[in-house]
Amino acid sequence: MAATVTLLLIGGATVSTWQAMRANRAAQAETVAKVKAQEAQAAEARESYAAKLALAMAKLEGGEASRAREILESCAPHLRHWEWGYLAQICDSGPGSWKDISAKFKTSCSPATACGS
Repeated sequence: MAATVTLLLIGGATVSTWQAMRANRAAQAETVAKVKAQEAQAAEARESYAAKLALAMAKLEGGEASRAREILESCAPHLRHWEWGYLAQICDSGPGSWKDISAKFKTSCSPATACGS
């Protein structure tokens, strides 16, 4: 009888340990999946931000500063850096400012001048 009880206790401890290890692996897999999902979401947000900046630049080139500003405002605040501020400043500078800046850049960075050098 004592041997049976001992075997049952050992079997129960073995099964409990196995189940705990299995639960631990499942929790680790869930954590890894969450991290990967967050990384994918962050990458998607960065790609969307870059696309919005490109679209805002295109709108500026087309003379649509107010539409460019709307696009910039739709960018997530935590992603905004100097490039966002630069384009926003151009939007707020008034009509024709993009063309003035673009012309100055093209002049200072033509093959003949090698970007002002």
